[in-house]
Amino acid sequence: MVCFCTRMARLGCVAAVAIMMSWSVVPAQTPALEIEVDNSVAPRPLSTGEITVNIINHTDSVGGFTILLHLSRPDLITFVPTYAQFRQFDTVGTLTNNWQIFTSRSVSGTLFDIKIDAIADDPLRPPVVRGFGPSDSPRAVIKIPYVVLPGADTAIDATVNVDFVTMAEYFNVLRPDLSSITWPNPPNFVLDTMAIKVRSGSVKLNCVADLDFNGNGLPLTVEDYVLMLRVILGMSPAPGDLFHADVNGDCKVDTADAKILACYFTYGMSCLPQPFPRATCCNPKLVLCCVGLAGNVDCDPEDRVDISDLSALVDHLYVNFAPLCCYGEANVDGDVQRSVDISDLTALVDYLYVSFTSPAPCI
Repeated sequence: MVCFCTRMARLGCVAAVAIMMSWSVVPAQTPALEIEVDNSVAPRPLSTGEITVNIINHTDSVGGFTILLHLSRPDLITFVPTYAQFRQFDTVGTLTNNWQIFTSRSVSGTLFDIKIDAIADDPLRPPVVRGFGPSDSPRAVIKIPYVVLPGADTAIDATVNVDFVTMAEYFNVLRPDLSSITWPNPPNFVLDTMAIKVRSGSVKLNCVADLDFNGNGLPLTVEDYVLMLRVILGMSPAPGDLFHADVNGDCKVDTADAKILACYFTYGMSCLPQPFPRATCCNPKLVLCCVGLAGNVDCDPEDRVDISDLSALVDHLYVNFAPLCCYGEANVDGDVQRSVDISDLTALVDYLYVSFTSPAPCI
């Protein structure tokens, strides 16, 4: 636009130019290709899962690709070996299910990276496979199995990043004629992030309260319930995988969980929280009902220690011998044998009315 202004009308002309400029909108550029790893969740400690790679090819048809994925936490999950440096992959239910050429191997010779080369059409093997056409929706292109390692339940930060390696020799997407979509200037490859979007994903490992507390492979049994009660009452040591019994997913194993299981045996599946099994904290963050310091004998949800706890302990020891809601909370003197007796009553009285010395930590 050309604007001719007199000296007196210059201000109005500037305003007109500003209005015209405000009408000019630069549209956001849609990338030609997007490749992403799905975020997923896996139960611990011993389990398997799949990492899914999705593609959105807005413009071009796809007839081949090379990708390298790397796991950030090989102490938590690994890819699955077949033989030598080769690794498992799965195309069932994906866009590449009928493709004819695949290799899947580790570049480093370890179980925490996987390089996949795939081509739709092998000219020496009919029928001809042309790949797949464009789409503006994400579609699964390949699935890669993994296994969760034993001992992964002890990790507090249990998120594994699944990262693309986008160097030229490890990342490329091809058209059906095998020309490159992602190598604008090979061999000096620099990913054009305006045209190609690559998004890494993650696998988050959760501990799941499946109520197989005794570890025999049979959840929701009377044996699981009995063991839960014995552990809560301090009559049996806790199994290593305590999270199996946290039915309500509050990161504590206490009488609230036992009540849910008792309801289940009376009224069935309607007593179980949904979704079931429920994700919970893992060791060591997950604890028995006693948290912090002992003394909350009546299991006050706000963890207060007051005269009601003293009454509950007296009632348990000398009046009607009512069972304790949490044995660890009544072990006020911190006895390593976890016994509850008059010494705990003395320690609680001392804390509330005499020296105000804090109860012992939960054990």
